[in-house]
Amino acid sequence: MLEPRQVIVIFTRLPEKGEVKTRLTPPLTSEEAAALQRYMILDALALAGTKKCPIVIAYDPGKGRSFLRDMGEQVLLIEQRGGSLGERMANALEDVFAAGYSPALLMGTDIPSLPRYILKDALKVLEKKDVVLGPSIDGGYYLIGMRRLHHGIFRGIRWGTSEVLSQTLSRIKKEGLSCSCLETWYDVDTPEDLLFLREHIEALRDAGTWWPRKTHEFLRRVRI
Repeated sequence: MLEPRQVIVIFTRLPEKGEVKTRLTPPLTSEEAAALQRYMILDALALAGTKKCPIVIAYDPGKGRSFLRDMGEQVLLIEQRGGSLGERMANALEDVFAAGYSPALLMGTDIPSLPRYILKDALKVLEKKDVVLGPSIDGGYYLIGMRRLHHGIFRGIRWGTSEVLSQTLSRIKKEGLSCSCLETWYDVDTPEDLLFLREHIEALRDAGTWWPRKTHEFLRRVRI
């Protein structure tokens, strides 16, 4: 029996001035918002790297591609394709499954303080369940994982609303799939989220546990 080739897909937009983190400007400038995006991607890579498995960056093929030059050979790069967010996520998973990887976790970059054990727990869930979800406080999800692609759970979802998680769970049930949810976590979308993140990272650092070093360095330099 072949060993599973688990993979972590980091699903993100590239750090281009004026194109990312616009809800954080102000208090950040557009240059600072792009820098924050860059550091959050780097911290996501550091987090994913603790699992010692292949990492894929699925990026929005717009501006900011110069950022990808420094990724190195250990990181695989694929362009997002499709119209809606759901189509682009499903296609990214389709690409890694077609390349022979399974199970696959797809995660965002707006969760720099996510604990390392979450990824371990997610892969453990997929030993028995069809789907794993990481719920976000805002009603969406920060992570989705599966062993093979289930297109149906990405369809008919009102992306960008507080109903994303509940609608996705309904789709999973309708498809007859098994699912477990991980610990609820928070995204960094608003100035209030950014202030909370700064205090949270300080607490994580003081406690001697995992903390996102690049994002922390950035937050120490800017005034918010």
